[in-house]
Amino acid sequence: MVLNRFRAFAERLSRRPVDFFVRHNITPNKLTLIGFGISTFVAFLFFERVMANPWLHWLIPTLFFIAGAFDAFDGSVARKMNLVTKYGGFLDSTLDRYSDAILILGMITGGYFEGNNYETPGYGIYFGFWAMVSALLISYIRSAAEKGGVDMKGVGFMERGERILLVFFAAMIYGWIEMGYGFTNPGFIIANDFFFWFLVIFTVLMNVTIVERVVFAIKNLRRIDQGLQPLTRHQKQTTDAPPATNK
Repeated sequence: MVLNRFRAFAERLSRRPVDFFVRHNITPNKLTLIGFGISTFVAFLFFERVMANPWLHWLIPTLFFIAGAFDAFDGSVARKMNLVTKYGGFLDSTLDRYSDAILILGMITGGYFEGNNYETPGYGIYFGFWAMVSALLISYIRSAAEKGGVDMKGVGFMERGERILLVFFAAMIYGWIEMGYGFTNPGFIIANDFFFWFLVIFTVLMNVTIVERVVFAIKNLRRIDQGLQPLTRHQKQTTDAPPATNK
């Protein structure tokens, strides 16, 4: 899968930064807190509509990428420093959820869920809160199902890493559209429309993932209740496939 290849490529790229953090005794919890701080600042930049600024439009995607990188590094650093702890996992998971909520809140208050009607808030605020709840539910469903003994790894496309990448690329495209029009009003309008429809598709995809995870979790929790072994995602795919026939 392309996504798996990208993850393998990202892991290779992260080796040097991870080694740097280990050498300088920068603990995974520090990385978690730094990433959360950057995410909070990015949310403030969304609120201030910095993406529309001809001089600072690059700031949001750049900082968003850095925050995502720190979020990815903390786990690798923890394993390499032998500092994998329940406390660290709890802190990371809690601040990830907080970051998701704050970032979407920044988009709501910045009017990005309103498209080009950002100066007169309307139904976009409800749409934004739907997106926020969806992002939090994706993580909650995985946590609840795994407590019941179900392996949820890889179930659903819109995991946190994928969401970070999609928002990063969408923010980049927003800036490119504005640059292509010389930061004039037509470019601003088109960029706003693009980001609004991106958020629509983004939210719909999150809810597709929610349905996928709920169905997978219910199916496997019922198996556990019946004394059967739960299936992994791969087993689900192979088990649900029709049996081969010899011709």
